[in-house]
Amino acid sequence: MKNILYISAFLPYKNSPHGGGQSAYQNILALKKNTRNHVNVIVCTTEKFKPSKALQIVSQNHLSLICGWIHDILGFRFKGFFLWPIVHTRANIGLYKAINSELNSNTYDYIYVDFTQMFLPVFNALKSRKMATNIILCISDLYIQKFIRKNDFFSRFFMAKVANYERFIFSHCKKVFVLNDKDALLINYLYDIYHLEVKTYVAPLWVKKVSRSNIKKSECIFFGNFRRQENLEALEWFASNILPQVLKKHPFFKLHLIGEINFKMEFLNKFRKSIQCHGFLADPSAVFSRSSFTIAPLKHGAGIKYKVLDSLAANVPVIGTSVAFEGVKKNTKMYLSERENFLQGILNLLR
Repeated sequence: MKNILYISAFLPYKNSPHGGGQSAYQNILALKKNTRNHVNVIVCTTEKFKPSKALQIVSQNHLSLICGWIHDILGFRFKGFFLWPIVHTRANIGLYKAINSELNSNTYDYIYVDFTQMFLPVFNALKSRKMATNIILCISDLYIQKFIRKNDFFSRFFMAKVANYERFIFSHCKKVFVLNDKDALLINYLYDIYHLEVKTYVAPLWVKKVSRSNIKKSECIFFGNFRRQENLEALEWFASNILPQVLKKHPFFKLHLIGEINFKMEFLNKFRKSIQCHGFLADPSAVFSRSSFTIAPLKHGAGIKYKVLDSLAANVPVIGTSVAFEGVKKNTKMYLSERENFLQGILNLLR
């Protein structure tokens, strides 16, 4: 029997409102399929949660984070000091206590770390005990990509520090799971790291229920967690720059928003006849069945986008930017359109 400690930043639910939670659920499910594995789970999250016997959940808050930073500084464990707002967002004192408690009471064959920012608390806990337990890391994106893409003074200043930090992380892992071939090649090229494996995408069960027999030509979907800044920025940009122009030619056009969202946003009221907010839907198959296509007008973000993968798995066309399609294998249902041509791309699909 193998004892495995799984540490995540996401609540691992089958119908999680975001890709991180869905990925964590699939990871744990895959580990538990081997009946010889015994898996304990720690989650350090900003999400609201109910107490669970199956999970040890640590609440992420500012006080716990500051205490964790002080703990690391006093112990000379603050790797990448100038990067603390980026890479140390899970240095939670409660997480340290939970990890130490598990290491005191159990012997683990390896620790599976889901989310890059969870690595350092695990590494520091093992180092302080002089334990050589193997770490397996699952990442959704590379920090360095965000800095390369922005290419401003701030990004150029921190780029080398970010690269050194990521190289340090990957070199101290037994294996690193990535979500696409492009990230694997980038890690090979930048960091000379080869103990990598591309994680297979598993489509949610609801995509099998999507039917394309009764499509409403003038309806489309923006699918994602709109509490994430890159999705919110894309939505606001679309509502301000594209939607008014589309409505001039197609007055009955409707945009469905599926995902966590602040329903009090001003622009939603302005376009209340043309934008329908569903919030998070555990089963969005009915909306996907009726909609002609989905949109992903992202300007920022790194790593593969589950919103794109889920749409393609449901056989629904996607119009998106190169950022949205980053790491996704080419598909005939993908319509690449950068922001300067996004309006024309929408109009072409509405013909």
